[in-house]
Amino acid sequence: RIKEISKWPNREEQLSILSGQILSPGEVDRKPIPVATPLPKISRRIRRTMITSQSLLVRILIDHNGNVEKVKLIKKSNSMEINSLIISTVAKWKYKPALKNNIKVRIWKSIPITIKK
Repeated sequence: RIKEISKWPNREEQLSILSGQILSPGEVDRKPIPVATPLPKISRRIRRTMITSQSLLVRILIDHNGNVEKVKLIKKSNSMEINSLIISTVAKWKYKPALKNNIKVRIWKSIPITIKK
């Protein structure tokens, strides 16, 4: 006979996860799903000042409601204007939150962004 494995966590496991708790990407059952993630609008004036395309790395904390709680620029652009635009735009992004044992949790996510000249 095949033993049936329950996909529902036991009561102890469920109680150990709190809504809003920060977990690593490997610990969640469902990673955050992008709902609204528009790229920043970079003006022609700013693009003209760029020598080459810019590659940035952003790390965001997505809260248990799917909002971006914190934004950190890990790899910055040479332009303070571009850095500010990225931070302000990414801060408005929306997600379906990550889940662990059917409980909404917070999670850090790294996102590469390329701004073409």
